[in-house]
Amino acid sequence: MNTDITYRLLTNNDKAQYRILRLECLQQYPDNFGVLYQEEIAAPTLKFDTYLERNTTDSFLYGAFDNDTLIGMCGFIHETRIKKQHRGTISNMYVRKEYKGNGIGTTLLRQTIQHAFSNESIEIIELGVVHDNNNAIELYKRLGFTQYSYLHHAFKHNSTYWDQLIMCLHKSDYQ
Repeated sequence: MNTDITYRLLTNNDKAQYRILRLECLQQYPDNFGVLYQEEIAAPTLKFDTYLERNTTDSFLYGAFDNDTLIGMCGFIHETRIKKQHRGTISNMYVRKEYKGNGIGTTLLRQTIQHAFSNESIEIIELGVVHDNNNAIELYKRLGFTQYSYLHHAFKHNSTYWDQLIMCLHKSDYQ
């Protein structure tokens, strides 16, 4: 593993690597995401494909690269409704298993937050995290996110449910 990880916004040229990493995260951690691998692999396009094609900076994916290989990602979706345009949501946060514990997720999330807050209209960043994903919860808390809600039975597949913590970070609280 290269210790010289680089971080940048993903572009349309990264769509193939994004798709591979997205499908991998759904296979590795199926309980942590609100979509099934089977749904995503069957989809001709993924959620962030449109943002990558449009090369928008309002909604974007940040990537961590080992040389030219995408090994981590963190997405941000800017709300488009007029009364919610001051908000956005973190999505698709994932770092490959073999790279965990090296601060890559922290750097990826921090850069995503900074890029989101560089948009003057963004005041609040929200996210949802499965209630027992303790590593992710601790990361979010370290970067200033606070829990404001708990959604019982947020996800359901067959007869299994998963609860979700809903967290937010206000621009005025971020350092």
